[in-house]
Amino acid sequence: MTDESRTTLLGHGAFQIDLVRECLIFEGEPQTLRHQSFQVLYYLACHPCRTVTKDELQSAIWKETCVTDNALVQCIAEVRRALRDDPKTPTYIKTVPRQGYRFLVSFIEEKGASERSLSAIHEMSPAKLKTPPPVSAELKQPLRFRAVAVSAAFLLFLGLTGLQLFTRHSVHLKREAELPKIAGVKRIRMESIRNETGDPEFNWVDSGMPEMLKAGLQNIPGVEISDDEKGTVRVQAVLSGSMIRQGYGYSLKIDTLAADGHLLGSDFIPTERKKFPLEASLIASLVAEHLGLSVPDRAIQEEALTSDSMDAAGYYQQGVALAERFETKEAIELLKKAVALDPGFAMAYARIGYAYAVVDFAPKQGLPYLLRASSLSDRLTEKQRLYIAAWRATAEENYDEAARIYATITQRCPHDPEAFRQLAKLQRSLEHLDAANATLQSGLTANPNASSLFNVKAIVELAQYHYSAAIVSAQEYLRLSPNEPNAHDTLGMTYQQAGKLYQAIAEFSAALSLDPEFEPAIVHMGDVYFQAGRYEEAIQQYRRYIGAAHTDAARAIGYGNIAAVYRQQQNLKEAAKAAEREIHYDPHAIWNSLVIAVDEKHAAKVHHYEVALQSARNSQERGTPGDRRTIAYQRGWLALQRGDRSKAIASFQEALQHIPATSGIDLHDSCLADAFMQLGMQQKAETEYRRLLANNPSDPFALRGIHSIAHNM
Repeated sequence: MTDESRTTLLGHGAFQIDLVRECLIFEGEPQTLRHQSFQVLYYLACHPCRTVTKDELQSAIWKETCVTDNALVQCIAEVRRALRDDPKTPTYIKTVPRQGYRFLVSFIEEKGASERSLSAIHEMSPAKLKTPPPVSAELKQPLRFRAVAVSAAFLLFLGLTGLQLFTRHSVHLKREAELPKIAGVKRIRMESIRNETGDPEFNWVDSGMPEMLKAGLQNIPGVEISDDEKGTVRVQAVLSGSMIRQGYGYSLKIDTLAADGHLLGSDFIPTERKKFPLEASLIASLVAEHLGLSVPDRAIQEEALTSDSMDAAGYYQQGVALAERFETKEAIELLKKAVALDPGFAMAYARIGYAYAVVDFAPKQGLPYLLRASSLSDRLTEKQRLYIAAWRATAEENYDEAARIYATITQRCPHDPEAFRQLAKLQRSLEHLDAANATLQSGLTANPNASSLFNVKAIVELAQYHYSAAIVSAQEYLRLSPNEPNAHDTLGMTYQQAGKLYQAIAEFSAALSLDPEFEPAIVHMGDVYFQAGRYEEAIQQYRRYIGAAHTDAARAIGYGNIAAVYRQQQNLKEAAKAAEREIHYDPHAIWNSLVIAVDEKHAAKVHHYEVALQSARNSQERGTPGDRRTIAYQRGWLALQRGDRSKAIASFQEALQHIPATSGIDLHDSCLADAFMQLGMQQKAETEYRRLLANNPSDPFALRGIHSIAHNM
């Protein structure tokens, strides 16, 4: 049969199906599809406007080969991407729940059509059509191989050498029926993706592509990503791969290996540079299939990054990974490189805003980036737009709205731990601790190995003074993420607030051994030294923190802590200098300056700072509302200075009804006991100190108070 006697193109509107080249031509541009995906598209096109069941499609495309439903789901997702078809408002392919799929348009035959009409093809039954009829065995081979007459001797050579042709369908379907499937949760270790193209423009894939694959795998239930690069944590699978040349283009090659080293599957995906994130998402779903895991439709829907720049996508993925580890300085630098390369990169702008407003202490710096992301969000997914809206609400200090949006994401995407994490953090800061616990329970039920949820769980338990439980949660966070500085930092915080200062120092040191400029661990180490009365070491750590900080808000925190240490040492001159630097970096950070003005009996300054205090706000934690505990404490302290004993005691009692700060030293926990001491009410002071020691037998401030009472008797 000649090409002229065979249907070569089926056309409809903006696209055509080319049967000879096995590709989809969309708006004049060829769209490469995997072999099975192309056959699914063609089969649906041959049976338009009726529901084609999943069983019918599997029988027609895969014949007797045993495959899971995921194989068909992946093909449908790939075809939809090529057609720019939104599954929620489909133009071409409609999902018929619990049945199959319906192709919504009919085709016309174009140049080279056979005399047999397309309507005759439509009428063929599945029994007669095990594969779409015009696609012959000859056509199933890639075009470049059909152009050459392959001799039997050469085929024998291929068999002996095990040479793998760069077409996944030629090897994978046979393996799929033979390889063992492992049930349950799978822990996966990512190895580097090697650049074997010879093109230095692809050097970024070594670190950038694993981050893309991680992002895709984390959307799949049952997958746990191990951050243990040294291989000391037991895993069920290892991923490795390379970027290779394929003809005139490139392909991603990913090998999925079992723990004992045997190959579970190899995937070759022809790639276009502008589609790297989409292909990484597809490969993630294929890897999950090799492991026998169920892949729902939502897990393989693309995350639109709105960038055609390969380098920008690489910077983006690395920046996102660093931000999630609270390495915000490095994250923001990489994300800014991404938008410099691609000024229309919506999600890169969004992640810069997120890093400033949610991960760090600078919501005002983050807001312009989030507004820019919103203006570019027309190509993003609904989920991405929801996240941007939540981060923007946080930057605008509209925390109730942010919580509402996060709750919406948890309902629509229950296997996305990030939304549960952010919602629980906000609920904690709003002092809705029962709601935070319920959110975390739901999140961990759907994502039992989500390390980020154990991080927040520890923080919520600290707010409830459940120190032992908080330590256990932090230890689980560290077990799941042994190479994250923040995991060591969280465990250090739980030890610190439980009064286990030596263990806290050890964990902060471990965090800094992984990243010497990890800001949270630096400042928390200073807090421990302050708490232990090692003031010079505390000041040294706070100065180190200022040097590592990359935002004015963080520098202000460092100088404020130095001022507090000098005040504790009764060194008002140095305290005033540090407080002046604090205000320089954050004009709202006036508390230390007010206290020093009171100590110096400088009435004009006291009045000035008291007026300014009314408009200032205290931030309790990154991306959360103001600290109500501190506000009540400040009101009580000022009342005590004026001699208003009843207001002071009432304000301190109110302060203790609010949750303590997430990290650092809770200088207010002993405020009521200290007030009783200052007012000469030693019996009440002792009762309050002993209450604190019942919660934490190692509380240094309570121990000092008890010692002072004993010394005065």
